[in-house]
Amino acid sequence: MPTIEVHCLLRYCTDVNIRREAREWQAHHGVRIVKGNTLNGTFNFWITGRGGISINARNSDLFLEEVCYRSALRIREQFGKDVCIVPIPNSGALASSRNTFQTYILAKKIAAILGHPCTSSDLLRWQTVVGMAHKNERSRSAAAHKAALRVMRTTDQPIVLFDDVVTSGSQMLGSKLALEEAGMKVAGMISIFEVVNQGIRSDDPGWRVTTRRPWLDGDQFDFSDAV
Repeated sequence: MPTIEVHCLLRYCTDVNIRREAREWQAHHGVRIVKGNTLNGTFNFWITGRGGISINARNSDLFLEEVCYRSALRIREQFGKDVCIVPIPNSGALASSRNTFQTYILAKKIAAILGHPCTSSDLLRWQTVVGMAHKNERSRSAAAHKAALRVMRTTDQPIVLFDDVVTSGSQMLGSKLALEEAGMKVAGMISIFEVVNQGIRSDDPGWRVTTRRPWLDGDQFDFSDAV
């Protein structure tokens, strides 16, 4: 079972049976924002240079800008600026389409913050329509993801794979395998949110390296949290 390591900023507890505390609400609402959905409710978040801000539907861009800024700093610290940020394609990001999908929008924001020579590119898209893995509409097999992806072009820059939310890591691993098979180098992986295992609660934002052990050819997976 392969092991991958993903740099993650926020922990997202999906347990619907818990009584959400402020940190759970922060993650719950934050996920809606990074996925491009309308925010219902408010939460507090620390914005660089402005302090703690109440985030709502009118100023949700502040949260988006902040997590992109923090992601840019993390990439620069861990991998340098001479990298290509490659987003994990959203379910509607088809090879036959030129649509600018949500994770690509975020990847471009992060690359713009880092500046030259950093780039971003949608090197990966789905060959056909796929369902949403978090809704169990498709397999969590890394091999199945790899087979469903199409490499659109290549880059000579080291690649940092980017996703908004990482769960099993199977899409990350499938993407890594597809890019490496095409002759490219994957230097690292980064995600804004990580879904945590049962019994683990959300906590204060902070970068941690999370270990994922996705299965290549099955729907089972194992994930653990390593600081």
